[in-house]
Amino acid sequence: LSGTITLYLPGTPPKKCYADVEYLHGQDQLRSGQDVTQAFMTCTSWFNPAFTAQKQILVDGDGTYIVQAVENERLQNVLMILTCLRIGNAPVTPSPLT
Repeated sequence: LSGTITLYLPGTPPKKCYADVEYLHGQDQLRSGQDVTQAFMTCTSWFNPAFTAQKQILVDGDGTYIVQAVENERLQNVLMILTCLRIGNAPVTPSPLT
């Protein structure tokens, strides 16, 4: 076996936050020209500079998402909007973010 193996482990202790999670429906994805088989969501929460593109977040009961984009709302470091893509085959069910 050769090469690099990447592991993603939760932080110690894991960071928890409450956020507004909005799942994008298949129709929304079709209108924007994206693939329907992928599950996307937007997550709005208090600004935290630790969240950057390519980081992963875990949603209780739903699985792991990779952050594709971080929007600093009005560049005020108060609110952030994360655009995320689900990794794996977990079912999409609304649940709180951890």
